[in-house]
Amino acid sequence: MTKPFDWQSFIDDNRPSNHPTASQLQKERQVLFDTRLLPALQTWAMQYRISTIWGSENTTFQKRLDNCALAGATFTLDPSNYSLSWHFASIALWLFALDYYLDYVVVGYLSQQDWPLETKIAYLDDKLAIISSPLYTFGQLTSLDACIAELNADGVSARTLARDCATQEAGVRIPQSTESSSASILQEALNDILHSLFQSLWAFQMMKMNSMATTIAGDVQNGLSDSLQTQVVDTFALTTATHEIAIVMGAMRGEVIACFHFHLQQRQPDLETYLAQSMYSMSLRCVASLPLAFEAANREVWAEWEAATYAGLKVMRLVNDCANILREMAEVKPNSVTISLELLGHAIDPQYTLTSPPLQEAIDSVRNRLNMELVCFNMLIPIDPHEHTALTPLGYSILSCVALVLVLYQHGDFEFV
Repeated sequence: MTKPFDWQSFIDDNRPSNHPTASQLQKERQVLFDTRLLPALQTWAMQYRISTIWGSENTTFQKRLDNCALAGATFTLDPSNYSLSWHFASIALWLFALDYYLDYVVVGYLSQQDWPLETKIAYLDDKLAIISSPLYTFGQLTSLDACIAELNADGVSARTLARDCATQEAGVRIPQSTESSSASILQEALNDILHSLFQSLWAFQMMKMNSMATTIAGDVQNGLSDSLQTQVVDTFALTTATHEIAIVMGAMRGEVIACFHFHLQQRQPDLETYLAQSMYSMSLRCVASLPLAFEAANREVWAEWEAATYAGLKVMRLVNDCANILREMAEVKPNSVTISLELLGHAIDPQYTLTSPPLQEAIDSVRNRLNMELVCFNMLIPIDPHEHTALTPLGYSILSCVALVLVLYQHGDFEFV
């Protein structure tokens, strides 16, 4: 394609809106948000006590919840597909909760412990093993998949290894701190997310079978056991989503460990290494895997968009870093802007403001790289994004996710304006 992808116009034309000039699709997405997604997400968050992860920061939690419901409506090509919009909204809130839990609850706890690095990593792995267990029990993740995603090991074995490591290396036993309940909350919510996705797969598969008038239709009407359901349903969407969630969790784990190393050694990776490690936590491929449950040719569509998702991840990481640089410097976290500061010969000073010349220079450098990655993303989009009739649920979700992040992080930390 030759015409640039205008992400601002894409969001202006597709985000939920009840403005008189809004399109019919935008108005339908606004109704979806107001009457179904937001109330359902509030109920779900209450059911799984997700707000407790944010502690007393209820305003921050409510803002996240509202924005995740809006994102769910925005990412959905067909506003009548409530199931897909629900998958988007619930996984977005879960990912924000996981990110907050690791960055502030776990890291906050570990910063108060006088433990060697190996023990801190073992503690982190202990919590991730609890949270990730549904990926193995329901999502069919293997130990090899987990190692590839840098989640180390699965379930109970990971917790055992973590504690053994802590005991052998440091002579201490990892305590069961009060924040352990947050890990269980995230585990239970993830189990529900995966179960809901499987139900969507099942319903879509049955719809295809019925439309083809297959002989299995009679069995479906009589009811099938869970084991037979698993055999009948093409689980490519479920296993792909499971793998992508594991990769996001592994990337978040790597970011926490990178922070530990930075605090100890005051050394940052080079920009390419940083991007290769950190871009996956932006979750684009995780989000994009959800519509596979509603794609008839899901393997072909996934392969068609794969290259674009990797470019999109870099775009999202770089714009996120520029938006959150002041907060992340205050928290002593390395990102692409702090790496650029160092490359430009400037100090990494948490006293900088956005008008400080060294910080402005570093942000400009990162934005130049961002523009390059946007060109790359544009070139890798496999169809014309202006031709909505050519878009499938997966392609539309990728474009809307990248575009929405570009729009929202212009104004700070994921803010709808």
